[in-house]
Order: sequence, then C-alpha cells, then structure tokens
Amino acid sequence: PTIQAAIDASSAGDTIVVADGFVADDSSQNSTLLDNGSKARLVITKGITLRSVSGTLDNPVYICGRKHSTAEDTVVTNHGPNSVRALYLKTPADEKAHFKGIAFINGCTGSGSSTGDTKGAGVWCDGCEESPVFEDCVVSNNVAYNGGGIWADIVGGGVAYLTNCLI
Repeated sequence: PTIQAAIDASSAGDTIVVADGFVADDSSQNSTLLDNGSKARLVITKGITLRSVSGTLDNPVYICGRKHSTAEDTVVTNHGPNSVRALYLKTPADEKAHFKGIAFINGCTGSGSSTGDTKGAGVWCDGCEESPVFEDCVVSNNVAYNGGGIWADIVGGGVAYLTNCLI
C-alpha cells in the first residue's frame, strides 16, 4: 500500500503513521492529476494527521515532488507538464490537517510564469477552510512562481502554523 492509499482510506480525525526515513517518490508513489491539470505526490482533502514514527526533524518521511523532464531532455527544465508538487491540501470547515516529522522536497509547479499552475511546489494549501499545522517539518528545494516552499490560501484570512520547521 501507498501513503496515498492510506489517505484515501482514512476519515477526518485519523492519524497515519509512516516509517521514519520512508521516501515517497516516483518509485513508490504515483502522482495524482488535479482538476487544474497539475500533479501532486500526495493529495489530502480532509482533516487528518500525517506523521513519521519519531515525529522529528532527524529522520523524517520524505514526500518528493519532481522537476519537469522528458526522455528527450538532457537538462531538467524545472517547470513543465511532468512537474509534480509534493503536497496538495484542501480541507473543509472544522477539519484541520496536521503534519509532524515530514519533509516536502523537490517539488515543482507546471508553470514558470504568473499564469497557470504557479503556487506552492512544496505545499499548496488551496482554499483550506481550517489552518493546517506543520511541526518538525522540512520544506526544501521546491520551485514555483508563487510560494515555492508553501503557498497558503486559507479561507477567512487564516494562516498555516509552522513550529520548529526548516524552510
């Protein structure tokens, strides 16, 4: 089973615990196509907790996006149709997502301009109705036109809460 399969089978309020050091990338976790045509390694649309066993920065779970490239490319161009952000998050009212001991790395959006898929290559909080919480997380090496690491569109002017995170 994959992390996404566990997310899909979960209900609001559930906790998903993943082995320390686990890597979710092209070899272990397919990306999901979003309605806007972009892709994400993980898609969460309910208030759950995703954490590593230890819940620390020392040995996190790695959620890896992908820079754009094709078989014909000899140079990775970052943006393009094969790009994958690490996490897409959209939670409803009264459902808060919580992340502990997770690294969101190497994400990229599909567009390098101000139009199209431009937001949050590491994490895109897309119209979340509750403020997500990130504890002991890493957000690194993500490329986007807007909010390369994290882009938080929180309904009602809320914020994403980050505690002891490396950005």
